[in-house]
This record gives sequence, structure tokens and C-alpha cells, in this order.
Amino acid sequence: MNEGTLFDTHRCPNCGFESIRDSERSLDRDAKARSSDPDTSGIAARMVSAKARTMRVRLLEAHARYPQGLTDEEAAEVAGISLQSEYATRCSELMRAALLIDTMQRRVSSTGTPRLVRAITPAGMEVLRRREGSDETASTP
Repeated sequence: MNEGTLFDTHRCPNCGFESIRDSERSLDRDAKARSSDPDTSGIAARMVSAKARTMRVRLLEAHARYPQGLTDEEAAEVAGISLQSEYATRCSELMRAALLIDTMQRRVSSTGTPRLVRAITPAGMEVLRRREGSDETASTP
């Protein structure tokens, strides 16, 4: 029986992504404003999208540095992201994109509540590798 590889095109039953490219695109997902909203809503959505995109990349990079797993709070601290931000939402987005997984471990947070520990997936590592490669290509004269 041929089980294929992680990077073969397939639809994940949990998140619906068809391939590594879908997961990669999820890092760059933009917020949207309704067409009936004032123009300032569109401006705000673009600003939030840029911040969210940067935060997702930084959180994924933090998980790459600690592949055994981090809580969302630990990942934010490693990434230098404020704990007053939407870091947990960004980590959930990374998990829905199959770039992070739940390790089934739990650790107590700074508030004393148990938190799930997430770890980067091979797809997450591949997304970062491709991203680094495209950054190097872009900066080459």
C-alpha cells in the first residue's frame, strides 16, 4: 500500500487544506472588510493583516527553535510578542493550517491554568524553509 509522503497533495480531514501550499498561504491570509463598511475599515483590515502575518511567522519561527513544543504564551515570549496581543489566536490559525499540532501535553501558564503544548509540524518547517529561501533570493542583487 502506497501511503505517499507528507508533501503529496491530499486533503487534511481536520483543517481542509489540500497541500503544503495551502498551509503556506495561510501565513499570508488577509483580514477583510465588508464593502458596505467605511473606507477606514478597509485601512484597518490591511493594517491588522500585516501585523497578523508578521506575528504568525514569528510564532512559527519560535516553535522551530523549540521543536519539542511550547504553549502559546511561551511561544509569544520566545518570539518577543506582547502577551497583551492576539498571540493565541495566531497560534490557533497556525494549528488550523496544520503548521502546528497539539502534542497532547499540558503545562501550567503564568496565570496558573493548564495550557496545551503545540509543536511545529514537518509542514511548518517546510513553510519556513521555503520562506527563508524566497527571502534570500529577493535580497540577492
